[in-house]
Amino acid sequence: MKRGLLYLQLKKNEEALKDFNKLTEMAEEQNQDFQSTSLSKAYFYKAKALKKMNNMNDSILYFEQVLRLSEDNFLSGSSLYEIAKIKIQQKDFYEAHYNLQRSNHLNLKQRKLQNYKLFA
Repeated sequence: MKRGLLYLQLKKNEEALKDFNKLTEMAEEQNQDFQSTSLSKAYFYKAKALKKMNNMNDSILYFEQVLRLSEDNFLSGSSLYEIAKIKIQQKDFYEAHYNLQRSNHLNLKQRKLQNYKLFA
């Protein structure tokens, strides 16, 4: 995880993606409940690497995986935030608004989400 994060900071996105792919494979193989946090973090950073590589559709799919798996409100909120940013960048304001409304159902109250809701 740490090496993948370092690669992301160094803008070596393909190397980061390889590390996060390996991490997700390992976590999925163990298939235990305590691994869901590690798996959701790996998916989150995998999505970030894909986003930096301009692979927006796959990035959104992995952010959705984080929302499905994660019990961490900060990680879930950050995933919704990233999805909304992608949708706004694609000028799909309706979809951005819809995704931001999901924060109400998930009881997420992050300030950055509120600002994007106002914008969308």
